[in-house]
Amino acid sequence: MDNYVLARSAFNHSVKYRSAMVYGRAQGLTDPDEIAAPPGDDNEAGFPVRAGLLPMATTLAPAGPPGPPKDLALPEEPARLIASGNLR
Repeated sequence: MDNYVLARSAFNHSVKYRSAMVYGRAQGLTDPDEIAAPPGDDNEAGFPVRAGLLPMATTLAPAGPPGPPKDLALPEEPARLIASGNLR
């Protein structure tokens, strides 16, 4: 998840994901305006309620204790990713 999408109407809040599962039949978009236009709530824009994106940050925490056998270290790549502070 990258952002909470806050709407002016309580039942229209959403979450912005980097990926999604889509059910149904796909249809390509060809109209440049339709491709570039983000969703909006112009009919409620005059309400004095904040709307927009609320960014989220996700990080990795240090690894917990290993399961049996107890003497195995965390593999190098996940250990390096946790130490970097980045989540990719």
